[in-house]
Amino acid sequence: MIATSGDEAFVTLALVPKEVMFLFAVLFILGIIGARTAEAHMYRAENDRGYARAGSGRHGIQ
Repeated sequence: MIATSGDEAFVTLALVPKEVMFLFAVLFILGIIGARTAEAHMYRAENDRGYARAGSGRHGIQ
């Protein structure tokens, strides 16, 4: 399924490059926003449970 969607992206890019580049840019920005939101939510949930964030040195030991 992923391979065919990648092929479709190349075909669409060849047919309507301007619109596809705009769509790629919008999806990239939405992906960054979604990742930041998910990470912030995960960080908040970990703090509610008393766990430290990875790399902080505490490793969840209180």
